[in-house]
Amino acid sequence: MADLQHIHELVYDGDLVTKRYVADRPGACEREWRALNLLAEHAPGLAPEPVSREDGAITMTRIDGVPLRGLPRRAEHLAAMAEALVELHTAVPHQVLRTLPVRPWQREAVVDWLRLRCAQWQPRNPAADRVVEEGLRWLDGWAAPGGGFGRDGVGGGLGRAEVGGLGRDGAGGLGRDEAGGFDRDGVGGFDCDGARESGITPVFGAGDGNLANFLWDGERVRIVDFEDSGRSDLVYELAELAEHVSMWVDGEVEIAGRFELSPQEERRMRECRKAQAFIWFFLLSHEGPRNPPGTFERQTERVLAILGA
Repeated sequence: MADLQHIHELVYDGDLVTKRYVADRPGACEREWRALNLLAEHAPGLAPEPVSREDGAITMTRIDGVPLRGLPRRAEHLAAMAEALVELHTAVPHQVLRTLPVRPWQREAVVDWLRLRCAQWQPRNPAADRVVEEGLRWLDGWAAPGGGFGRDGVGGGLGRAEVGGLGRDGAGGLGRDEAGGFDRDGVGGFDCDGARESGITPVFGAGDGNLANFLWDGERVRIVDFEDSGRSDLVYELAELAEHVSMWVDGEVEIAGRFELSPQEERRMRECRKAQAFIWFFLLSHEGPRNPPGTFERQTERVLAILGA
């Protein structure tokens, strides 16, 4: 989950980049190192190649490309971005994916974080205050027993026992039945009937929807930044991407619509997007220099619309 804080510093040396983590983000270096190695093996060229890891720093190859954030929106960019996402999500064979830690900031951690932010909210203006009131009402339903934990296909994708905590890796392996799809025969696209009917399609996720992490090299899109990567599910990853501020603040980037989802996945997508939009409401409540003035007001309107309030 994005937090608008710089958690690392980068040092460039020719064709190499050394990334050193400078903020308190337990497990970030380990997750990125694991991701780079997995992708180097199963999707070579999609991400930087790992070179070395030492004392909380990773050295990797430097890849060419210009961040999609800031580029004029062109159909070829979005098509290449969608292709990169499919490659990322399906790169890790299922027998390997099932052994990986769940990515941080799954449903339970998000619910706890949002409840805390609601409790700390100080009245600001009628519209913003309404977001908190309506968002908390929606959150109570999303977090309630039967509101989406487990297999009813309404929310987070991974059950309570499998969620990533506040800044931790998450632990344990999903059972075959709960995962809704690890029993499939193939190791390519996660499109088996069991997964799609449950609304939970297991994927390897980057855990960060920032458009700036997608680099266009003139022919293809490559991906960087895997601090929060791990085992996830398709809908949760797409919802996080779709609601990231970078995906709309300079003009709407419609990427989620390029993925064909089952009815259950569509249902979960609506709920997961509500959660992500609510998160961004609080993240943007103290605006900084990264986004244009008035971004918080636009996010307030966006959340009210997505909540149907």
